[in-house]
Amino acid sequence: MFKPHFARPFAILFALAVAPSLIGAASLDDCFLSALKQSETLSESKEAILQAEEHFRQAFGAIMPSASLNYSAMRQDDHALTTDLKASNPVNQNNGNITLDQPLFRGFADFAALREMKDTLASAKDADDWAAMQLYQDVAGVFFTVLSLERDKELLEEQDKLYDGRIKELEDFQAVGRARDSDVETVQAAQALLEASAVQVAAQLAVEREALAFLTGQDPNLALAASDAPPADARELNALLKAAESRPDLQAAMMRDEAAKEFVAVNKGAHLPSVDLLGHWYFVQPGTQNPIYWDASISLTLPLFQGFALVSKDREAESLQRQTQKDLERQRRKVASDIRTAWRSLQGDLAQVTAYERGFDLSDKAYESLKKDFKNGLSTNQDVLLALTSSRDAQRSLEAARFAARNDFEQLQALAGLRLDLCKGRK
Repeated sequence: MFKPHFARPFAILFALAVAPSLIGAASLDDCFLSALKQSETLSESKEAILQAEEHFRQAFGAIMPSASLNYSAMRQDDHALTTDLKASNPVNQNNGNITLDQPLFRGFADFAALREMKDTLASAKDADDWAAMQLYQDVAGVFFTVLSLERDKELLEEQDKLYDGRIKELEDFQAVGRARDSDVETVQAAQALLEASAVQVAAQLAVEREALAFLTGQDPNLALAASDAPPADARELNALLKAAESRPDLQAAMMRDEAAKEFVAVNKGAHLPSVDLLGHWYFVQPGTQNPIYWDASISLTLPLFQGFALVSKDREAESLQRQTQKDLERQRRKVASDIRTAWRSLQGDLAQVTAYERGFDLSDKAYESLKKDFKNGLSTNQDVLLALTSSRDAQRSLEAARFAARNDFEQLQALAGLRLDLCKGRK
């Protein structure tokens, strides 16, 4: 009886799939740290922090004294000037001085602006931490998908070998008249369908490894370390919700709200008078002013009417503050909803793992029993093949559920802000 050699093309197919390097193995944390260095999004986030720091320095500089050096040279027409006028108003007029300007009072707007920039800077830093945490979620999702597909690939290879063994056994039975051609052909057909599944898994694995390489900047063939076992439980929901109150994105939203409140104070301060101290030291003066070396003055400005522009800016700032407040409330509700959803998803995964463990154990026992029965003539080849396929499908489902649970656990931890130590460690 001719037997198609499915095993060889099957092995070649997986050899052509993305095979991990045998040198070293990267853990989830390793992949995340590589992704931190690679991410353009985080690079942009750091630029936003730098800009916020400079805005803070600019706001601080606005309340500090300013000094400037001024010099001018002028020559004028003198044909109509009398001798007396030339003494006080010479033809060549050179003027040089150093000006010192110290703001004394700006209706407290300058200090409010300083606090606003400080809150904005804190918000930018928190947003950067949360961007890193979102990157961790992306890396974890792809990491566990790759591991799941690689495990699926191994199980398919094992199942292919079981089919080879089954065919060999049937050929031996066929030689003594205890099996028919159709028995062997049925297993061969199942093996061919298995190869189709292998093609799909190999394609998915290549795609996911490319996605991981994009995130980490590493070789797509990078070997990955086996993950830990799924957690025993999903942890207490209220504890996760409480931990999430310190999430960086919530802190960033709160800082944006505080900054908006200070922006209202900045605009309110524009209605109050402003007081400045102005001083000059002259090192060059024209004409009769030459003996004067310095002067100092205090100026007071009180805005009386500016076409209702100040009132309009007040309303705009108050509207912005209400907007940031609503955004903060929405963000809090979304965080709680996301954590509850992820918690329930993890609970479902863990329940699936338990069910699949029992299902695989029973189906594998049934397969072994039917194999013995077939040798004793008590079951058919179709019974054995169905039990074999059922037990292997149950095992593949079990492994997929385990990796799904591991991924969902990491996603839940990240959503609760319990993986921030990795983000903090990058700085």
